[in-house]
Amino acid sequence: MAIAALGVFAIAIVSYTPYAVALVSDLAPASQRGVYLSINSLCWACGYFIGPILGGWVLDNGVTGTYWISLAFSVVITIMILQYLQKVRS
Repeated sequence: MAIAALGVFAIAIVSYTPYAVALVSDLAPASQRGVYLSINSLCWACGYFIGPILGGWVLDNGVTGTYWISLAFSVVITIMILQYLQKVRS
């Protein structure tokens, strides 16, 4: 089951990445396209770096309840960053 799930996940990542770059390029204003693409890449890189480390620590220590709350709070931080970028763009 794990091999099949990781196989599907790998196919999804490989097929999503080109579309994500094209979508970000279409949505970003021409003057800030580089900033938008770098933030897109940074989000993926941070996730791949922090995710396994933090996820393993959480599973080892049994603090899954607070882990999900903190992940939900990270959405609030992301929205605040996007609002700031919207103000900079205007």
